Amino acid sequence: MRRKIFLISLIFIAVIIGISANLYSRREEGKEYTFNTKDIAPEIKGLGGHIEMLVRLNKNGSIKDVKVLSHNESPEYAIGITGPEFLGQFKGKDVNDAFVIGRDIDAVTGATISSKAVADILKACLERIAKIPSPNLANLTRLEKIGLKPREAKYYRVIDE
Repeated sequence: MRRKIFLISLIFIAVIIGISANLYSRREEGKEYTFNTKDIAPEIKGLGGHIEMLVRLNKNGSIKDVKVLSHNESPEYAIGITGPEFLGQFKGKDVNDAFVIGRDIDAVTGATISSKAVADILKACLERIAKIPSPNLANLTRLEKIGLKPREAKYYRVIDE
């Protein structure tokens, strides 16, 4: 019985380490960058606080995918800002896009503040990432070394596509 508990614990720890290692990666030539918005722009908030998202960038620095991880927005409106119709409009956008509600971003009806918060968070993250110099990533494992101030997860890794 103890052996089973020990093995289950080891598997659980390995899974947690694997998940946290995959949350962060820095884009370099031929590689991509995945980040948690809470680590890069935690001060930008919607009505209920920060809307935490996991963002994956393409090799060219444009948004490949966005997933809302957590939020405290009103439940009736949160369905709209977490849905694929709303988040899908950010795919392909990069630091040069305006991210302006009504111009290049369509807000969710009744959730304009939350919609604007998502757009502002993504824009701020892309701007901050664009300012990071390209360090030698082979020896780099902590976000602090490239000027980011992580809140929770501290590690990232380079992912080959």
